[in-house]
Amino acid sequence: MNETIRSIQSRFSCRRFSSRSVPDELLQQIVDAAKYAPSGKNAQGWYFTVIRTPEGRQLLRDAAGKTPPPGFPQGKKMAAPGMPEAVMQWPFQGDFCGAPAVIMISGTPDVPWPEVGPVLAAENLMIAASSLGLATLWSTVFTKDLFRDAESLALKPRLIPDGYDLKATIFVGYPEKKPRSRPPRRGDVERWI
Repeated sequence: MNETIRSIQSRFSCRRFSSRSVPDELLQQIVDAAKYAPSGKNAQGWYFTVIRTPEGRQLLRDAAGKTPPPGFPQGKKMAAPGMPEAVMQWPFQGDFCGAPAVIMISGTPDVPWPEVGPVLAAENLMIAASSLGLATLWSTVFTKDLFRDAESLALKPRLIPDGYDLKATIFVGYPEKKPRSRPPRRGDVERWI
């Protein structure tokens, strides 16, 4: 099997990271890989914020606001196949599941197909991380529920440039452990004509 396909198939959503730090050189490699994603008319309308210091982590926690968003399942247990169970608390994954780095991917709305480029950049980033032995988690909750009130919205310019919208928040680090098994891929999702 080709190494790229092996990296794609070994990628998983990690919910518990080890305390081992990720060298800046590896973080730079995965951000650089993200920049090679396709984008509408090659506009490359993305921006990457790499958070790896205690101050940056606190800033991101503060951007989540003090209260959970409506409908947040506070205290609900969640589990991924082969991984330990976790309890949802606000801010969700406030310690970023132990990940030593968080990468925010933002996009500008004034490019062709503005939703596409940042999302494809996130996928490149996660595959590149997998190829280097790193694990990732795309935190949809952090992505959609940051900057919800005036206090947290005031922090937005310190995290992403003016005029950009957050599209992905990716936790990055070495996994505490790899999953024992992977869910099977659905076979009923293609048609050949």
